Amino acid sequence: MLDSNNDARDAFRAYLTESFQEDERLRAGWLSVELGQALRGGVGWERVKAKMKDPEVLPEVPAMDSPEVQKLIDTMVRNPVNYVECISYQLFEEGPSLGIHAVEVEGPFEMIEDEMAVARKRWQARFLGSQKVTAETADPAVAFEGFLTRAFRRPAEEAEVAAYVNLFNEHVAAGYTREEGFHLALRTALISPQFLYRETDPGLLDDWALASRLSYFLTSGPPDNKLNDLAERGKFSQPKVLADQTKRLLNDGRSRDFIDQFTSQWLGTRHLEDIMPDPRLLNFNSGDRADLITETELFFQEILKKNFPISTFIKPDFTFMNQSMAKKIYDQKGVKSKGLVRVSLEEDSPYGGILGQASVMMATANGVDTQPVLRGVWVLENVLGDPPPPPPTNVPAITPDTRGAKTVRDLLNAHRDDESCFRCHQMIDPLGYVLENFDPVGRWRTHYPIFDKTGREREGHLVDATGSMPSGHPFAHVNDLKDYVVEHIDQFGECLSDKLLMYATGRTLTYSDRESLKPIVHRNLQEGGGFQDLLIELVQSEVFRTK
Repeated sequence: MLDSNNDARDAFRAYLTESFQEDERLRAGWLSVELGQALRGGVGWERVKAKMKDPEVLPEVPAMDSPEVQKLIDTMVRNPVNYVECISYQLFEEGPSLGIHAVEVEGPFEMIEDEMAVARKRWQARFLGSQKVTAETADPAVAFEGFLTRAFRRPAEEAEVAAYVNLFNEHVAAGYTREEGFHLALRTALISPQFLYRETDPGLLDDWALASRLSYFLTSGPPDNKLNDLAERGKFSQPKVLADQTKRLLNDGRSRDFIDQFTSQWLGTRHLEDIMPDPRLLNFNSGDRADLITETELFFQEILKKNFPISTFIKPDFTFMNQSMAKKIYDQKGVKSKGLVRVSLEEDSPYGGILGQASVMMATANGVDTQPVLRGVWVLENVLGDPPPPPPTNVPAITPDTRGAKTVRDLLNAHRDDESCFRCHQMIDPLGYVLENFDPVGRWRTHYPIFDKTGREREGHLVDATGSMPSGHPFAHVNDLKDYVVEHIDQFGECLSDKLLMYATGRTLTYSDRESLKPIVHRNLQEGGGFQDLLIELVQSEVFRTK
């Protein structure tokens, strides 16, 4: 460092002495400014230059051997950090310049493209259909035929190709480059109805549209080369081919998108992002939320890939959890894994299945209170396939009693006294009551909690999970509900089929559609088929194959 290096200080003193000796105005400028840290950097050099140009600078500059100049040099050498940076700006402006006598370059001898150039070339090749052509040499008709076939998920028609070629030619004729002409055509294709919408023509889907529907259903993406090849050869709509391709896509890694998206919509787990549990109930974080969702997805995937019967959705003997979930939610001993693993459940366990998973229980609450009506409606809509009509607009919502003086059942009973509410609530409420043992985050409880002002919890009213359906079927425990659904498994199968085909086709099924699904579900149950078998049969149904 210059501050502690005597040799460097001596060199700095010699430089100052030589500079001041050669340039009287520089010496006068430095003698006229106020020394200190304010002279650092470019700002300091500008101040020295201003003094050098000032006509009021000392008319007679002190000689080099004068006390004033020697004191200036001593001060600058004693605190070099304050002045070296300023002098470096002087040297940057005035030199001395660096003299370069020769330059020798050794490789690379060819141009090396950066990552963006490589990516642009790759994108261009995908659009033009070949690595051997560029925007300057490509035949636009050939390029558009290949691109539009992929973009529209069917062979591009001759008139369509001609229209895009004309658009390209007009743009180039207007003075734009060929690359800009291709770019305009590409943008136009990507906002066209043929790209944005699928299966636009009513009636039985052709092979191309059927391949597209199956691909988007099971992979959330366009058909791959195998599907397109079968569609081009007119074989895709053959029942065996359609079944084989369904199995192939289900075993493809891309089917994870179907599992994630479908479960989040059917079971409502997408709503968990908007729910933050009461911290008095659970020390909850975003990782816990992701684990609950993953449990549901892995559970669904296990049933699908291993072709378990659809009753497994209701009464399984397994679920997935990690050490954190086992401790915080499920009170399960012996789970040590940080990642989710398959865990066996006791036969009488209330957990497991879509009527006992924490993700579903949390999605059907609000993070603070349980909501039997919401849970009851959810069961009717997503398990039994018998959704109630919307509530009357003139009936206010139920407000929870935050003091804990009244149970949810007390509040609901008062609500049911309204005649316009009674008919629906006699179906909804028993299904909600029987799930009341699950708290807002899906843990099992026997009493409602009451919190004092400090947040300490004590046991409140005993949870009453009893109730009976209008048919007289009684419930006293969540396992009674599970038994009820298994006894009416055809009803659940029809509901599940409805949800699958609604997701696949993007529309609400009609009464006629639902009636056509009943024989498929009945046959699957009678023959002891599994969930994957049911899905393959649904893909071959008229509902799936028709717009």
